[in-house]
Amino acid sequence: MDAAAAELCERFGSEFDRYGLSRTLGRAFGYLFLQTEPVPLQRIAADLGCSRATASTTMRQAVLAAIAEKTHRPADRQDYYVLRPRIWQDSTAAKLHALYVWKAHVEAYRQAAGALDPALAARLAEMTDFFTFLQERFATLVADYEAWRARRGMGGDGGAGAGDRGR
Repeated sequence: MDAAAAELCERFGSEFDRYGLSRTLGRAFGYLFLQTEPVPLQRIAADLGCSRATASTTMRQAVLAAIAEKTHRPADRQDYYVLRPRIWQDSTAAKLHALYVWKAHVEAYRQAAGALDPALAARLAEMTDFFTFLQERFATLVADYEAWRARRGMGGDGGAGAGDRGR
């Protein structure tokens, strides 16, 4: 891996760490972001400078976190990994889904609590209004993005990269 790629991986590692996630997972995300073809686990470990066991655990976390997909090649027993297609749209949708869950919790609380302090009622109303706004806007945002990409003559892979996905 060249110096620029290593630096990008480290930057993502620092960002993931900053938000309480695994630094190695962030480094793996940066690494997969730069790959245009599925990468075998042993190469991920070597390029990231970690043990095969650490790479295996990290890639299992990446798959569970919907960052990566595990793929295989015919007549090859190795596991290969690739950045998920549409990761940008799907990860944004997942973050927004968490906000919708918060909204549902707050709405359930409002129904169960009865009369609320006016300041608290205003805070809860602002939160639910904002999340409702996001929910409505996001419903069209991805479609608008795909139309924008089509007008510019871009492919529909969500920017995850082209090439054989090993499927």
